Amino acid sequence: MDVLQLRIVEVGLQFLEGFCFETNYKDNGQKGFIHHEVGILQCDFISRNEPMLLIFLQKMKLLYFCCAITLLWKISSSFFSYSGYNKPPKFGDFEAQRHWMEITTQLHATQWYENSTQNDLFYWGLDYPPLTAYHSYFNGKLSQYLIGNSSLINLFSSRGIEYPFAKFFMRFSVLLSDVAILIPSLLMILLQVKSIRSSDVLLLFTFPLLWLIDNGHFQYNNMSIGFTLLAFYYCTFKMNAVVASIWFCFALQYKQMSLYYSLPFFCHLIRVYVLQGTTLFETMKRFGLLGCTVLTTFVLLWLPWIVSSVEKSSFDPLLQVVLRIFPFYRGLFEDKVGNFWCTSFTFIKWNRYLSQESIIKMSTLCTLLFSLPSNWIVLMRNTSKHRSFLFANSLTLTSLSFFLFSFHVHEKTILFCTIPALLSLCLLPKEFQYYSWYQFITFHFCLIATFSNYPLMVKDDLQILYFISILFYWAIYELVKEKKRSKWINALEFLLWTAMLTIHFLMEFVALPERYPDLFTLFCTSFSCFYFFFYFFSTQWVQWKISSLVLRQ
Repeated sequence: MDVLQLRIVEVGLQFLEGFCFETNYKDNGQKGFIHHEVGILQCDFISRNEPMLLIFLQKMKLLYFCCAITLLWKISSSFFSYSGYNKPPKFGDFEAQRHWMEITTQLHATQWYENSTQNDLFYWGLDYPPLTAYHSYFNGKLSQYLIGNSSLINLFSSRGIEYPFAKFFMRFSVLLSDVAILIPSLLMILLQVKSIRSSDVLLLFTFPLLWLIDNGHFQYNNMSIGFTLLAFYYCTFKMNAVVASIWFCFALQYKQMSLYYSLPFFCHLIRVYVLQGTTLFETMKRFGLLGCTVLTTFVLLWLPWIVSSVEKSSFDPLLQVVLRIFPFYRGLFEDKVGNFWCTSFTFIKWNRYLSQESIIKMSTLCTLLFSLPSNWIVLMRNTSKHRSFLFANSLTLTSLSFFLFSFHVHEKTILFCTIPALLSLCLLPKEFQYYSWYQFITFHFCLIATFSNYPLMVKDDLQILYFISILFYWAIYELVKEKKRSKWINALEFLLWTAMLTIHFLMEFVALPERYPDLFTLFCTSFSCFYFFFYFFSTQWVQWKISSLVLRQ
């Protein structure tokens, strides 16, 4: 390369660095040679006939391919049924999301969470934090602009609406959230990982439960998960604790299930930001800055209800929102869930022996006890080496602790445990000798998490999409899995598949006994629960091994 070409390459690298990638480049002293590292890319320029941009685009093919696959699956899923389709009078989650657009665009913000003649909370009352409500308001206004009228959001008259353009717009709004938030956040993280396995990226992008829930059943989990991933990106790779705190507050204020991640984020930010202060004053200053950031973000998002409380000299407007978000009156779990309480309830009727207050306290205590080890590692052993993996793994373990033991859990919330699990697989250090084992248990964790939602798929008439998605995900795994595995891993895989296929056969072809109408559903959720516990302890062991490896190094 001549001087001009070297300068062009250098300017190009600086542009990429400013765009979103971390770059390191140097002249190694050999004429015409530059070594370049951009995120997951490692390029050696040894020929003037190989422009940097061409090599860069070639290296990006994997991520483009994965994005194309996931978008294709999400679009295809949109043509299937959805929650509550043609099932009056309350329909389902699809109608709930549309109804929130109706409420937020037609009523004042202070009325969104209050029961009234115009807002019947028993008809899909808003029960998510304010950022979900603002998103519903945005979608409602967008539909009004695109359609040219307010037929989709008219108060009362729009209830149960199912005409084609309404379905098209609602499906489009989920895809818009994917493209705007979820997929960019994943790419931003993966582009920072210097060495990554293509097999792990494929398993992450082709994970079926996310599109079955969001693009099939119909929800916007992609928003809260995307906000969490952005927070992960900024506090792990950019070391910007303030921006990370803002993004995580957005996640918390979009769905309260993001509380599953709160302990790892708190411990991680304390370790990598607050405790890095050189003096006690500096440490307290950093802690105060984070506290002010969180408080300011919450105040701005809750401002309509804060103003209303001040005007009325009462906390009732704020308490009404809180009570809608945290429905302790609803019960220990909803439907059949693959967690400890639902599985054990078959044998121990907890509500017969304990009051609701005692159950809430016990569930909180169990959740904290199971979350403690992984968060202790993040707080005490989270050195720069493998920091991203330890943090992501702690997100997995803590969210799984919440799913298994916390109060009032839905079957769909297992989704909040699977995304960090797949991210941990992508971030697993290359030198870890048990990679094939970790890939095996993580893939089957995600597979069984999808399997645990099969009763929901039956309710939504999504069985065909479910089976196609499961087979596709299994085919991907068969293509990318480690070929050299021990015999007992193969034996365990055979047992897991035998159990799942048997339960599927029972649910599809065997008549239920009249006395036990939920028997096969309980088989499904109980089997899932046992594997979730197995995965929890196995992953806890992996995190301990990695943290011990870090200390030895």
